[in-house]
Amino acid sequence: MGINFCSYSCNQIIEKVVNINQVPPNQIDPIIKSLPERDKTDLKKFKEVLKDKVNNLDDEGKAKILFLWICENIAYDDDSFFSGKRVECEPEAVFRNGKTLCSGYARLFKNIGEYMKDRLNMIN
Repeated sequence: MGINFCSYSCNQIIEKVVNINQVPPNQIDPIIKSLPERDKTDLKKFKEVLKDKVNNLDDEGKAKILFLWICENIAYDDDSFFSGKRVECEPEAVFRNGKTLCSGYARLFKNIGEYMKDRLNMIN
């Protein structure tokens, strides 16, 4: 069936769709802690490292790790939202800048998830 990520509801939707409580923390925490910091790598290298570390998990486990990593490493760009400033929402820009608006979260999640060969749908 795949995982759906809604760009207009950001984190709340992914929590419900993925049901992150089904994946035990003892499987997830060591992987999250071992991932490279966003500002010390590029998106391509990050995807390679992540794919290698989550290879033995099911789709929900992979989605949970990706969701938690994004929540911890990508900030919501409040200033741009309230000022109406245009924000780059392409995955590479979101990863590089470390902040975005809703569609940027969805695009980054989808981009990395598809690299891991998960079936993902972005709902606008």
